[in-house]
Amino acid sequence: MVQGQAYQLVLDRKLGTYKLPDGWAIVAAGNRMMDRGVTYKMPAPLSNRLLHLEIEPDLNAWKDWAFKNNIDTSVISFLNSQPQYLYLMPDTPEIKAFPSPRSWEMASNMMLFDKSFEAIAATVGEGAAAALTGFLAVFGKIPDPESILEGSIKKLPVESNDIYFAVAGSLLTALKKNYTKERVENFFVFVNTNFPVEFQAFAIKDV
Repeated sequence: MVQGQAYQLVLDRKLGTYKLPDGWAIVAAGNRMMDRGVTYKMPAPLSNRLLHLEIEPDLNAWKDWAFKNNIDTSVISFLNSQPQYLYLMPDTPEIKAFPSPRSWEMASNMMLFDKSFEAIAATVGEGAAAALTGFLAVFGKIPDPESILEGSIKKLPVESNDIYFAVAGSLLTALKKNYTKERVENFFVFVNTNFPVEFQAFAIKDV
């Protein structure tokens, strides 16, 4: 019955006596069979009435959303450094927690109360949790972003790729909360002074 209604909605733009208003578009979303969700094969006549687009997770799009929705800075910085963890479908028969744009939001919310490996693994799986936990140890070593943006800290005491990602993420989050000309200028001075060229470009693109 539901599929019959879908046929009518797509073909005739109505359900029973109800007609869709002019200018309305019909958009349907679902999982692929390979995603191992609760899916059913779409009948050929219905499939033939639709345009089919596959949507892939995009880190830049997710970051835009994450900064606007107060996702934990360390999570954003971690995914900048290891983007392969944004979405990683497990290949095991039994699927529990795994990293996805949705579950990273869950991890961020969990970290407000508990940053243990077990708590993070419950949201994004053990592999991603192990990688993030290691990154959090680095994140705890970075200088205060407010002091950098105020101009009182001018030198990065420790240098590594993870440190650059962590500092860039913390500075961007701090700028989002208080965006002034002076703070932006201090951001550029600090990045240009302390970051390698490739990381300068990365940080400047995000700001």
